Amino acid sequence: MVAVSASNPIAARLLICALAGAVPWTDARLSPRTLAGAVPDQDFYRAFDTLWLDSQEFEELARAQLVDPRSPVNVRGLQATAMLNESRRAYLCWFQESAEDDFVPLANCPRCAAPLVLCRDRLVCEDCRIAVYN
Repeated sequence: MVAVSASNPIAARLLICALAGAVPWTDARLSPRTLAGAVPDQDFYRAFDTLWLDSQEFEELARAQLVDPRSPVNVRGLQATAMLNESRRAYLCWFQESAEDDFVPLANCPRCAAPLVLCRDRLVCEDCRIAVYN
């Protein structure tokens, strides 16, 4: 499982994988409908990520949205992941603030609380299609 190439508009948020390994973006064969559903999510996510990275007055507001499984940014991300899963196995990369001194890696899915399982270099929840780096 690997993030699709940087030239892909959904690369930073969604992962596409195959049982045998990585699927290059150009080989993913995603339908125009699937792409049309995934690209707006990426733009929406990027807005919150930018606010969080700015580290000023909106940092905490953005962080709260990025970590909340019920927030619009994550609901949209999970919807886009479901669309991608119609064509290819895909996961939503879950936001974690790993640079913090008190960082505690996730051991359970932030959505359903099931234990995360190792899949190549990430922990995943197969039911929710969420992937995390720890």
